[in-house]
Amino acid sequence: MFGVRKPQSKLLAGRAASDNVEVDENYTPLQRAHHFGTSKLSLQRLVFVNELVDAAHDVGYEATVAHLLPIVRKLASDGEVLVRQSLVGHFGDLAGFLIQANPDRGYQKVVDDMLPVVSLLLAEKQGEVRQGAADALTTLASHLRPGERSDQVLMALISLSHNNDDEDARGTAVQLLNGLAEALGQDLCRQFVGVELVALCEDPAFRVRKATASNFAEVAKVVSDEYTLARLLPAFTKLVEDAHWGVRKAAAESLVSLAMSLKADNRQEPFTPLMDRLLADTSRWVRMSAVQQLGYFIAALEVPERVPQTLLDQYVEIIEQTKANPDAADISYHCAYTFAAVVKTMGQAQWCSLRGSFESLCRDPQPKTRKAMAASVHIVAEALGEELTELEVLKQFESLLEDTANEVRLAALKNIATMVRLAPRDASHRRISKALQSTMTKADNWRLRHLVASQLNGICEALASLPASTDSGAAVSAVQ
Repeated sequence: MFGVRKPQSKLLAGRAASDNVEVDENYTPLQRAHHFGTSKLSLQRLVFVNELVDAAHDVGYEATVAHLLPIVRKLASDGEVLVRQSLVGHFGDLAGFLIQANPDRGYQKVVDDMLPVVSLLLAEKQGEVRQGAADALTTLASHLRPGERSDQVLMALISLSHNNDDEDARGTAVQLLNGLAEALGQDLCRQFVGVELVALCEDPAFRVRKATASNFAEVAKVVSDEYTLARLLPAFTKLVEDAHWGVRKAAAESLVSLAMSLKADNRQEPFTPLMDRLLADTSRWVRMSAVQQLGYFIAALEVPERVPQTLLDQYVEIIEQTKANPDAADISYHCAYTFAAVVKTMGQAQWCSLRGSFESLCRDPQPKTRKAMAASVHIVAEALGEELTELEVLKQFESLLEDTANEVRLAALKNIATMVRLAPRDASHRRISKALQSTMTKADNWRLRHLVASQLNGICEALASLPASTDSGAAVSAVQ
């Protein structure tokens, strides 16, 4: 706070002294706030901004309204970008103080004094300030009543989206239309937000269309499946077919999140053709993005009868191709990250198609890919059942437990109790015990030893839940 932060005060006094300006440490909090807030030195104005909320608590509601808010309004047009950027970053906490200190009058001050400042800064040319204002508006909206959300927030967004002279402003509007969808509610989203979003899909600036492609999901969650399929999906489809590859790439990266906003039954028919189109796009960068999203999309379909065989075949082929391509590390990682969800979706019936991919990913040369497999191998085991786990999964789990990379071994060790439960036979326990003992011989990292120790309770509980076995203590003895 302004009156008690002496170490910072001495530091600032030293800096100020170098500019022939003295700082009186005997100032009251209000005097100090005024001194820094109206200083000709941008560094001191920045101090005022960074300590604004503490100062408000120190001086109280009335003094904040009478003395600090006028300085805030003035600093909103400060010549230093960093001052303006930092200022909007504190608006959420300042609004919270005003409303808590005086619920009725404080709320009105937020509406009358703070919202106009944020609206002004939304049109800033400096990207950092504009983004800060966008974040501040999102925070302030959570403090507002429904009336002000429509009269103040929505109108500011519409004004921003209609700024024909500034494509950055329209791009910011797109981000806010999506980010504030939940706060604005279904009626306003159907009447205004959805309409604006669809219109911005036709924007002449490709950067605005690109931003629009990335900002459908939250609106879709609010407006209902019927509205999304009838109004938003046709506009999104145009972006999938856009002339600019950057727009199509953004559409590929956001297709799954839009699909996930709908009920599972409504995902396959409208989105599978779009995924097929993106996977066959003329741009390598678009195809790469679609390939990275394919596993997520298959998992989003949730049941095997909704997954076209062609999509599954492509997924398997992609994993096979990454083995011979050292530049495909990101693709193999995304495939590994989604593999367990794909297996869970496809079930035992399609394991014959996925078995080779499982082995390839577990032995991928990239540690981050193997780590993703180690972290999710128990989900694969749960989807396949006891017999396939012991025949197909366990040997890869042993390999991951003994991996050369600490991060892979750590990820595998977190699942050892679950694997003991999912592979309940004595022979399986002996195999897990042997792999665990081998891991412990490499346990030169205290974190690894600590993790193994933390698994003992889970291992004992897993063993206790199984029928009596002559080897029931094998896994535990490995860490003694």
